[in-house]
Amino acid sequence: MSQALLLFTKVPEPGHVKTRLTQGENALSSDDACRLYAAILQDLFDLLISVGKSLDAKLYVAYTPRERGAEIRQLLSGKDSPVMFFPQNGRTTAERIANAFEVAFGDGHEAAVMVFGDQPGIVKGLFVDAFRHLLHGVEEKKPHLVLGPTCDGGTYLIGLTSNLQGWLRGTIDCTNTSKAVSKLVVRGMSSRVPYTLLSDLTDLDDSIDLEFLRRSRVLPSRTARVLSSLDINGQREAGVGVSVIIPTLNEEGTLERTIESLRRQRLTPKEIIVVDCGSQDRTLEIANATADRVVAVGRCGRQYQENVGARGAKGATLLFLHADTLASPTLLQSVARALEDENIIGGGARLRYAPFRARYRALCMLRDTVSRALGIFGLGSSFFVRRRVFHDVGGFDEYTNEEGVDISKRLRRYGKLVMLDDFVQTSPRRYESCGFAQTLFAWAFTIALSYFGVHGSWIERHIWRVVR
Repeated sequence: MSQALLLFTKVPEPGHVKTRLTQGENALSSDDACRLYAAILQDLFDLLISVGKSLDAKLYVAYTPRERGAEIRQLLSGKDSPVMFFPQNGRTTAERIANAFEVAFGDGHEAAVMVFGDQPGIVKGLFVDAFRHLLHGVEEKKPHLVLGPTCDGGTYLIGLTSNLQGWLRGTIDCTNTSKAVSKLVVRGMSSRVPYTLLSDLTDLDDSIDLEFLRRSRVLPSRTARVLSSLDINGQREAGVGVSVIIPTLNEEGTLERTIESLRRQRLTPKEIIVVDCGSQDRTLEIANATADRVVAVGRCGRQYQENVGARGAKGATLLFLHADTLASPTLLQSVARALEDENIIGGGARLRYAPFRARYRALCMLRDTVSRALGIFGLGSSFFVRRRVFHDVGGFDEYTNEEGVDISKRLRRYGKLVMLDDFVQTSPRRYESCGFAQTLFAWAFTIALSYFGVHGSWIERHIWRVVR
């Protein structure tokens, strides 16, 4: 298979690259943001040279602005591999991406992978996976699309077989990068185009993202040196407001009402984020129409999806909400008031079921009693926490079923957790479909395991398989 690698990038210039890092309190200077971008770009180019040699792929660099081609060649010079540099062409980003692919396909390549020049987390294995899926499509003489999602809804990689270049031109939408991948997935599904989602990566938009990157165990050399020289320690919250994170899988029947309840809040949320893991119904279409940010990921698991949403969130506070849960109009206002006390770092809302039958009233009272007795506040369908503290404790444990119980224990050394007076209303659908007594036992047993630090045990998995 003849294959191509495309690097889609800007020429580093202060004030024109990584501009989000230069905004807000304690932001980077334009020069520092540019130094970081240049280091990421050079490290990524070195990686692409290595990938191109091992996979026998030709490397292309599509740059902007057009008149600064000599500078990008000088920045990325000194390599012994043939590289084709050409200026981006088109009025919009979508047009420039489509035109760049056409350059590669015009040279006779059967598959092409494009990456963007501001992503430091890319590793060789991602390219290997992308081309493996594309090769399968070429061999089967079928189209295939590969996407690398970022945690904020954008994309760090687009891979195509040559028979999709016309489809991409009429499909790609870059007007809202916070829904870039999810829109391509929806259009791919409607066109019956097979697609693959690679592992998600974190974008760089604020100081918390920079800290998250700095903690990475493996960083390219130039990027690591520049990061170590930046003064990002001790910065306060990078954003303001509440980011609401909703994990979904086939939730077309409940998601719209949940988001509507958030739109009716007295305190407007900073953003509503939906993290979907492969819905086959209209969930993604509803999310694209109603949420502020939509992240499509290739791996399911509520805790994993919540962590992805948290890494892409920009608010100072995170509120995790189930997709079948309605928020009272004062919920976000109550969260904000609680966090005015600097000693409080998070908590939860009280829970109601609809219909509110006697056994569900008793269950809610039991939940409240257990929460207060054990000092854990993630037993319901909502949990809020300061974003920086959430990242400091490492987020949710993805191997525990009751993630709120586990993280509540880990958060205690950072501050106080509280139970709000506000209610959230959720569906008892699991109790109704799987049996009240069985589900109650599975829930109580899982809480006990999580509280005593037993995660992902075989007996826990067996119990939940019984009630699903």
